[in-house]
Amino acid sequence: MAEESAAMNAPEETINPATNNEYRWPTWLAEKIKHAKSIALNRPSCRTIFSIYRVPHSLRELNKEVYTPQVISIGPFHCRSQKLQSMEIYKLRYFRRFMERITKINRDEMLASIIQDSEERVRGCYAEAISFDSDTLRQIILVDATFIIEFFLRAWSEQFLGDDDSIEAEPWALLSWIKSDLILLENQLPFFIIEKLYELLPLDQSPSIYPSSFLELTFNFFEYKNVQMIRHDEIDSEKVMHFVDLLRYFYLPPHQMLLPKEVLM
Repeated sequence: MAEESAAMNAPEETINPATNNEYRWPTWLAEKIKHAKSIALNRPSCRTIFSIYRVPHSLRELNKEVYTPQVISIGPFHCRSQKLQSMEIYKLRYFRRFMERITKINRDEMLASIIQDSEERVRGCYAEAISFDSDTLRQIILVDATFIIEFFLRAWSEQFLGDDDSIEAEPWALLSWIKSDLILLENQLPFFIIEKLYELLPLDQSPSIYPSSFLELTFNFFEYKNVQMIRHDEIDSEKVMHFVDLLRYFYLPPHQMLLPKEVLM
């Protein structure tokens, strides 16, 4: 009886997988924990300010096509969509043309350095953890960002129209779809990374060909959306998160036109 009483009063043994090396989780649970840890490692710090989100399911269900790219994927969210793969050949052609524009001797090293140094910050812009490994994500960033730059430059100057590999040679509806796809929330790259790559171009040597900044080039491309007629030098490019965010500047009235909070109350 004494032994039985002692056993009843003994503290209950608990299994702490963090401290007990002898313990083994069931296989299915171990896989769940491993997956959860990988997501946690890929997810940015909670202090990160996200700027690129998935559209809520309830909103998407109202009209899926409105929130889903129709011809081209930009960034990681829709890059695996089969219906968008036909544009990949144009992306690679425009990437090649962008590379030809860079006159710096150490071009490849500079490109690689920019993408590598910016990867963590790029991941931190997306509210959803990006599952791609570093090499895959860096390739997506590089190809998509340089496509955008080249596409905008061809819209800037007519001397680039009429190339055999030009999208402008395709039916006009394709251009219209691309413009629409570039302003979808799920189809964005952070503005800063495109801007960094743009600065590799010989901007000082060829001012007639290249706008002084990527912000100016972007303003030109989305001019039809600039309902407030604001100038590119009225905005700090460091505050622009992506193209959808830029549209916010285009549509919001200037501060001097806003009524004081006291009046609204």
